[in-house]
Amino acid sequence: ENKPYRCKDGFFVRTGPFAQKLSRDDIATFILSQGRYRYDEIYNDSFTYPDDFSGDAFDKFLKLCNLSIKAPYEDILFSLDCLKKTDTRPLLNNAAILFFAKEPQRFIRESHVTCVLYSGGDRTVIADRKDFYGDPITLIEESIFFIQRHTSSGQRISGKTLRRQDVHEYPPVAVREAV
Repeated sequence: ENKPYRCKDGFFVRTGPFAQKLSRDDIATFILSQGRYRYDEIYNDSFTYPDDFSGDAFDKFLKLCNLSIKAPYEDILFSLDCLKKTDTRPLLNNAAILFFAKEPQRFIRESHVTCVLYSGGDRTVIADRKDFYGDPITLIEESIFFIQRHTSSGQRISGKTLRRQDVHEYPPVAVREAV
């Protein structure tokens, strides 16, 4: 069950009657294939709590979750499995850094969104482009706003109530799910 096996000569995995020594890349591939490695759960020692932590982003997250907890941030993060207490200092995992860092992109460079509006069908002329930075909630909100700003909407009157209904070029639920 606890593959690969380690001995003084390295790591091995048994395939039928044979034991095969694994290279460094084989070990990484094997661990990833087992689903035991989750990027968001890795603790990031380049993040300094509380200096790099955004209480505003954390409060926004709690509000979106309809939580009103009156406890220190560190205790809440610990109960969410986002913070590990060590002898030297608390460490936050990558998920917490994405959501609660003052500048998440300083620690996880790829965590941004670029939205582009092309002019014409050949994608050679850019009519508008915007790069968004921040926590995932902000990235989603800003991306949706960008799409809404560049798509058509109107109204129609239907039904017995004769009230106007907003009609969007793309259903808002579909836009949210795509983002």
